[in-house]
Amino acid sequence: MSGLTLSIGVVHSGHVPRSTTPRTLCCIRRHITDHGEAPTVRQIGQAVGIRSRASVHRQLIELEAKPAIVREPGRTRGIRLT
Repeated sequence: MSGLTLSIGVVHSGHVPRSTTPRTLCCIRRHITDHGEAPTVRQIGQAVGIRSRASVHRQLIELEAKPAIVREPGRTRGIRLT
């Protein structure tokens, strides 16, 4: 188990499980529908239960690679669905 840590019976590898990424995309879709604009990274984290903004950023990078979203650099709410 190199690079993995075990705490309270749960294996952690330092990144968010992939199962959270679909919830992140759903959160983005729902927020755009309800509010007319994309959520902030902090709002995404709160909605899907992730405290680390770095973990949310990694998920956004995965969603960009799919490509499920497009991000606009330098904009707080710069996420668009594809």
